[in-house]
Amino acid sequence: MQKLSQVTDEDFNLINDFNKQILKDFLENSTELSPQTKRIYESNLKIWFNWVRCNLNNKSELEIKPLDFKRYQNWLMNRECGSADINNKRAAISSLNNYIEIYYHDEYPLFRNFINKSIKRPQKSFVHEKEPLTSEEYEKLIETLKQREEWQKVAYLEFTFSTGCRRAESRQLLKEVVNYTPIVKTKEEVDNAGNLTQRTITYYQTNLIRCKGRAKEGKVRKLYFSDRAMQAIKKWLSYREEKWGENDKCPYVFVCRYGDEIKQVS
Repeated sequence: MQKLSQVTDEDFNLINDFNKQILKDFLENSTELSPQTKRIYESNLKIWFNWVRCNLNNKSELEIKPLDFKRYQNWLMNRECGSADINNKRAAISSLNNYIEIYYHDEYPLFRNFINKSIKRPQKSFVHEKEPLTSEEYEKLIETLKQREEWQKVAYLEFTFSTGCRRAESRQLLKEVVNYTPIVKTKEEVDNAGNLTQRTITYYQTNLIRCKGRAKEGKVRKLYFSDRAMQAIKKWLSYREEKWGENDKCPYVFVCRYGDEIKQVS
């Protein structure tokens, strides 16, 4: 599978003026889309319009025909783009067309979304079966990273494993969580001998984190994570302080260093 190159500013400036304007208008008014979805749509639509520029004499979106789009989809397939990638590009173009059809109906009453059911989606690409790590493999991975003193990776794995959250959610974790009050609960259990025992569980809540959801706000919630993950986070932050000291002003737990500046990991 191939990943297409991003459209340069120079190429984008050569795109049909109407296409550039409608793209800007569409993105600015699609407030129901999350910031990440907007970025993906913008990238995919720029690729589409640049292809139109190079292969369809820089037509306006209003002049595109179903066969034109079929050729574009075939072009993507011939470049061995994955089916998921092609479907994402279809979705972006189709959403833009729906936007024109609904909100610019008075100006362009004859325009219709040229992506229809007769233009079949590409056959789903083969996806390797996911094989989660076993407990033994996970512990070996953690131990190996500790031996290498890669404390940020240890903290990231422990936190993400504990919460089950996405990468985009993990990166929002703030350093201030190490000062949060732990939540302690007692859980009753029955042992193998049938005796009732009590076990104390300690865990923590995160700061408010934007999770997957529509619009800019998405679903904002607090995630729960284990004391083991907390100890890994504290170890990483302690290491950070020793390594970078007063130069480290970044409030986030997971970071990258760009020259002399420490920023939230991308």
